Amino acid sequence: MRWWDDYGLYVIVVIFTALLTADVVIDLGLTDPITHNPKFETHKVRFSEVKPVFENRCKSCHYQPHWDWTKYETAYPKRHTIKTRVWVLRNMPAGGKITEDERKLIRDWVNDGGLQ
Repeated sequence: MRWWDDYGLYVIVVIFTALLTADVVIDLGLTDPITHNPKFETHKVRFSEVKPVFENRCKSCHYQPHWDWTKYETAYPKRHTIKTRVWVLRNMPAGGKITEDERKLIRDWVNDGGLQ
């Protein structure tokens, strides 16, 4: 009697399940395809990462004392409005000169809780 007569189907099912599970995890985008780290464990965006975007894209208009988006104390309370204008409505900055990555960074900062 050969080993695969008793265990062959079991081995095939285990291998097929493992391959299917790995494929589903990657297809759903739950892991980074390069590092294979779970995406839900990635770092959270902090204000120090968003501040250069505000300085380069927003400061020319939003630089009065009550509108200075380069200061955390000013930007944090307005974070949801900023996200709506930059990410959802896409009508800010007024000149439209902002990259998609910069828009995503602002979105992620707000979604991550507006960390300082």
